[in-house]
Amino acid sequence: ARQLAWWRAELGRLTLDKLTPERIAEARARLRTRRTRSGAYITPATVNRFLAGLSVATKWGWKELRWLRSNPVLEVTKGPESAGVIRFLSDDERKALLDAARADLDPNIYAAIVLALCTGLRAGNLRSLTWADVDFDRAAICVSETKNGDGRWVPLVGPAYKVLKSHHDRDP
Repeated sequence: ARQLAWWRAELGRLTLDKLTPERIAEARARLRTRRTRSGAYITPATVNRFLAGLSVATKWGWKELRWLRSNPVLEVTKGPESAGVIRFLSDDERKALLDAARADLDPNIYAAIVLALCTGLRAGNLRSLTWADVDFDRAAICVSETKNGDGRWVPLVGPAYKVLKSHHDRDP
């Protein structure tokens, strides 16, 4: 809503025949000069998210309503996206984390951390797991609510099976 409000303030006075890639690119240039609360310029990735929001609206006007001949946002150059930071725990960090989890009074902490490390599941997926989601015969977990909406089976590899099985035997 915040992004669409920005576009409305920038381009809302235009009639649809004037909503051209050039006008959108000019607005994109103004958007790039915006600053965050910390005072830094917004990132190219954030500008791309603004463009994506506008693109959804113009696609609807183009495909569903037939108010546009095409989606003009598709002709506007997007900024470079960061590859992100891929970081893994070192052996010492992993050992310290597991030792601290093992020492915690709540046995769920250790099981959750082992599952997170062995499966790569998101925190929300781990929190929503029930015993009905675990298939010990297949050594797998069924994750029904994923980010993209598609369910999937995740194998229990490494110590995950053993930890989960002993956790289950303690708390069926």
